[in-house]
Amino acid sequence: ILDNENNFWIVSHIQDDIIYGKLVYKVNKSGNRFNPVTNLYYEKIYEPIIKMPTEYKEHFEPRKFYIEHKKYLDGVWKKYVEALNIIGIPDDCIGIFGSYLLGFEIEKDVDFIIYKMDNLRKYYDNATFIKEYTKTSFITKNHIDYQYKKYKDGYHPETDLEKILSRNWSGIQIGPGKLSTPRFIIDENHLLPSLNGKDEEINCTVISGLTSACYPRYTNVLYNNMEYKMITPFWMYQSFACDNDHLMICGNINHETKTILLQTKDHYIKYLK
Repeated sequence: ILDNENNFWIVSHIQDDIIYGKLVYKVNKSGNRFNPVTNLYYEKIYEPIIKMPTEYKEHFEPRKFYIEHKKYLDGVWKKYVEALNIIGIPDDCIGIFGSYLLGFEIEKDVDFIIYKMDNLRKYYDNATFIKEYTKTSFITKNHIDYQYKKYKDGYHPETDLEKILSRNWSGIQIGPGKLSTPRFIIDENHLLPSLNGKDEEINCTVISGLTSACYPRYTNVLYNNMEYKMITPFWMYQSFACDNDHLMICGNINHETKTILLQTKDHYIKYLK
């Protein structure tokens, strides 16, 4: 959204009927990013997720923007959407978010959204083909190191962040410092359960991990022979779970609803051998 002070926000999730998100582009006369929608200069900032403004000037719709701008995509981005179409993902299940959606020029990458569970499975089954068709690669060791150094202070020190980053199977590494990771959305409500459990450390086993590529990220785990749903809005936890992973986690656990939330800096994931 574009708020009433001409700043740009991205929605993260809804919890207890409150919309949360991040302020991503802030008006700054000395900023290095010009936006033709507002005719103002901006700085890109990295703020934590907070309560979002309820009144705003404009809402940007990813699927509508993609349909209107698909014909302008060129180079690797044109090849990317061609690959998505070839593997059976239709245009009405593709969106564009991020800086390009907001009117900024493309500096590093275009951020895509892919909707519906069937299309997540198609993408997963054809991830290698997508890289080959676009002449890109899976995430590189250099980019893992870059992201780890950049984001590690935002996570609990016990978090196995480097291993989580290495599991990014859906991103396309275009070149040094350029990685585009699609956002998979199968629940457009972006709902998180209430943070009303108790922080606990437990060991659990992943039952199904593919949906940890979705946003918000979630997976089903087995704890004390019972199935729990583990959910997190942490963006960097992209594809953190694989089937049969053994995990030590600290999260907000509600044993009545069988939900585990990883939402604060006190929460973390460690992989057990």
